[in-house]
Amino acid sequence: MNIDPSIFDRLRDGMSNNKKESGWSAREQIDALRFYLPPNAKIILEYMEDVYQGECFVIFDFEGFLFLWRDSFGSCSGCDALEGADGYEYIKSTLTIGNLRIFHTMKDLKEWLENINGFDLNWDGAKAFLKMIYV
Repeated sequence: MNIDPSIFDRLRDGMSNNKKESGWSAREQIDALRFYLPPNAKIILEYMEDVYQGECFVIFDFEGFLFLWRDSFGSCSGCDALEGADGYEYIKSTLTIGNLRIFHTMKDLKEWLENINGFDLNWDGAKAFLKMIYV
């Protein structure tokens, strides 16, 4: 897929640098992402496991591309990287190739998830997230 790699720079450069009055708590990764995403980025689908510690996923549109964002969360500051961190810098650090994948269509995104080795389809959260994606 031919995508200009500078799209990551435009995504990070467009982030809102608003400051949150209080710090972020554990399990607020999606809220923080929503708070800092550029105004022209639109969240399409989000999923957070309803467990003590786990993963969260967001699909958002930016400049006509679909981005799949993934992060993990813990239950306290000792195991949740966002809690106690500068939310802006934390989210900015997740808007990179390691945490994001880019797709042209939702069908491409879903097929990629169904076929990658690192996405465990036996895990209940993965199954629930995949069921949410309609193509």
